[in-house]
Amino acid sequence: MINFLGVFPVAEMALLFTGTLILQLILAYTFKRLVPNTRPAVYAPFLLTLLLSISVLIYSFAVGGFKGMGLGVAALVVGTSSILAGLITIAAEMVYSRSEKER
Repeated sequence: MINFLGVFPVAEMALLFTGTLILQLILAYTFKRLVPNTRPAVYAPFLLTLLLSISVLIYSFAVGGFKGMGLGVAALVVGTSSILAGLITIAAEMVYSRSEKER
């Protein structure tokens, strides 16, 4: 993988993970505000990102070598952040719906 920051690749993977996680949470919040009472719009960024990361992972096997390993690791990091962002959104929605019921 290309060393963008001049630091260890682990730091780059952490930045990729954090960036995609925050971006997906912001998109989910934005879609929830733009299209209220529609759950598929909220979960669309997670599913699309997960499908994209799976396709990049499959492509990385075709590339092979160190470049393919770098693509595979990046795809796994983005896929993991997508799953985690989806779980955070589901948990937040459950807490929000419970507080709405108690009112």
